[in-house]
Amino acid sequence: TVTGPTGPSVNIDYGFFTAATATSVNDATDVALTATLISGGITYESPTITCATAGNYKIDIGYSVNSAQDTIFELRINGALVGVNGRCGCTNTLTHTSISTIFAIGADQTVTLRNVSGATRTLTSSTSTASLACYLVIKRL
Repeated sequence: TVTGPTGPSVNIDYGFFTAATATSVNDATDVALTATLISGGITYESPTITCATAGNYKIDIGYSVNSAQDTIFELRINGALVGVNGRCGCTNTLTHTSISTIFAIGADQTVTLRNVSGATRTLTSSTSTASLACYLVIKRL
């Protein structure tokens, strides 16, 4: 029997999470997302994403709110706020705001998205059609 080349390995640690419009998020509270698509070593139990495999992860977040007040959502890794590199802020009503960042995440560490605005914020679609108000995409590089 002849065995051919195996080719490169494929990374399938990926998650796509969303929040529908009119989702209210209290201050100092994690966003309850919906797992739209997950695979590989990514698991989800609301509001916590768990990464089974250590590595560098690209994380994209975006949101729109119905408040012209300072609004800040920040990533937490293993329960700790990650600071400016994982912070997404906005002062405009119904404006889509987003960031893309890369973090080293250890095996079995968790990721959440937290409202740190100082007040409750309501995630609201930035368009007139009922669409996403918030998303988080995570992929191991």
